[in-house]
Amino acid sequence: MILGLTPANATTKAITKPITVTQLLPTVSTNFASGDDLSQLLPAQKAIYLTGTIESNTGSVVTSALLGGTDGYLVSLDATGKHLWDLRLGTANDDVATTMTTDSYGNIWVAGASTIPTPPSTPASAPAATLNPAQVTAQPVTQPPVGFQRILVWEITPAGVLLNTFSTDFADVAVPSVITLKNKVFTISGFSTNTKHNQFSLTMSATGKFGVPSFTIQKNSAPSPVVMVKSPKYIWQSFVTTGGIQGVSGFKPKSPTSVLIKSSLKSGAIINVYSFAGTLISMNYLAGTGIVLATTYGQSEYITIIHTS
Repeated sequence: MILGLTPANATTKAITKPITVTQLLPTVSTNFASGDDLSQLLPAQKAIYLTGTIESNTGSVVTSALLGGTDGYLVSLDATGKHLWDLRLGTANDDVATTMTTDSYGNIWVAGASTIPTPPSTPASAPAATLNPAQVTAQPVTQPPVGFQRILVWEITPAGVLLNTFSTDFADVAVPSVITLKNKVFTISGFSTNTKHNQFSLTMSATGKFGVPSFTIQKNSAPSPVVMVKSPKYIWQSFVTTGGIQGVSGFKPKSPTSVLIKSSLKSGAIINVYSFAGTLISMNYLAGTGIVLATTYGQSEYITIIHTS
């Protein structure tokens, strides 16, 4: 039994012997600045991919030069957290990268959005010399609204080579939150500012042919207080608590504290307890390596790798 503000759906059992909480130290610090963010972490084929949006200049994780106001990015790390390569994604305008997936070839498909540039104003034609100026009516200049109305999908090889960039335009702002691949068809869904609906979904082929988007209304739901991942031998659960944990000595947090519980997959008994600073963004299992955490604290994000195999 876990005491304190532990979510009711935590599935661990009591600790049979005293355990001291271990403070997790980040494996990788992104050193992001204000305005930069990490949207998703994706372990795949012994690599760890990071994607998100960056507006600062070169740093320790994203080392390539700026493309525009804000850029999407894709970073590849090895199983130890070593930087392999990085790639900025976008145009000379503002761009964001928000979600990704991989295909059977190991290629990474990153979805995001871009602003649609406003073309320069076209001056009205000069009146003909034979006409009275009062008889000439200047044609109004129409300009499209500016916003993240262009969906972008980038295809990148496991070596960091950009193969293709596909795009489709929306009448309203549309920013992807999920991209999935099934039977060689991608499904992209996300947030929309459509006046009647707040969610969109559309398909895309591997050659960049987009389907007709559909729109729905989706109510906001509270996220689960427990994040759970299973590895071959263990159950990993992360949540925030303000109380102690039965059987854990000297652990009495006075403020909300993020913890990670490692339990036996077979018996459910707690094996290790970890605490870490900040908030959990995501937790994934990388086969042959272990658990990979993405956390945020202050203005930066961190990657922590717990080797279990």
